Amino acid sequence: MINHKPTDVAPKLWVEVVVFITAYYPLFLILFIRDISNNTTEGVMIGFSGSGYYVSCWALSLFLLSSCVSLFASYLVRENLTYQEGGVAINVLESKQLHGDMLNYTLPFLMGLFAFGYENWQSITAILVFLGFMFS
Repeated sequence: MINHKPTDVAPKLWVEVVVFITAYYPLFLILFIRDISNNTTEGVMIGFSGSGYYVSCWALSLFLLSSCVSLFASYLVRENLTYQEGGVAINVLESKQLHGDMLNYTLPFLMGLFAFGYENWQSITAILVFLGFMFS
């Protein structure tokens, strides 16, 4: 039987979960920004005391979860991938651009931008965050 995912090099489940959650950090940030409102008292108050801005518990929880997991992933990368262990260093002399499947990557972020309008600052900030992540 052919094993396409050998156990000695297969990522562990917790690594797959970390990668999955960090991939959705931009979407959770956009949805968090879009959820901020000042016309309700439901949810958690954010900003300065008396500012009157509220965000739902779901948006805040998902944003905080993805933020913490992203910081944990950056710590792991910094600790484990900052120096070379064995092998021979190589130099890349040329590369060719391959057109990837960018639409499948951007589709979840576009979901957070439905009903985009220029009438409030949340929509404008959400589109700027989206464009910033796509630029980077």
